[in-house]
Amino acid sequence: MARDAPEIVGNFALTLPAWVQLHEVRGDASFCVPLHRGETEAILLAKTLRADALLMDELDGRVTARGQG
Repeated sequence: MARDAPEIVGNFALTLPAWVQLHEVRGDASFCVPLHRGETEAILLAKTLRADALLMDELDGRVTARGQG
């Protein structure tokens, strides 16, 4: 968790609900155009999990994700 995250986020992270799954993101991010870290990691995680879908609101992220399959 980011050190500058709001206290409510930190408290939530300490007591995650059972439905939350944490995954370490791995992979080559060299495909990415200048995206935010979260968008890059979402694409890498979707590829790692072979996800059927990825929801993303940023146009550059969506274009990059489509290009990655």
